[in-house]
Amino acid sequence: MFAEMILFRSRLVPELPPVLVNGGAGYVGSHAALALLGLGVRIVIIDDCSTGSRKLLSPRARSV
Repeated sequence: MFAEMILFRSRLVPELPPVLVNGGAGYVGSHAALALLGLGVRIVIIDDCSTGSRKLLSPRARSV
């Protein structure tokens, strides 16, 4: 999936809509969010922080 996104982002295309990352304050979600941000993708994080940590949320992401 990430390889497809890299190929897609390398073409000259209009801005992509933001990607929803569910559980972005957890270990896996926060790493997925950072990887997407590194590709230049805008993201929105949804997490209730019941098991995750607000410290893992990227300031560059919009969190709900």
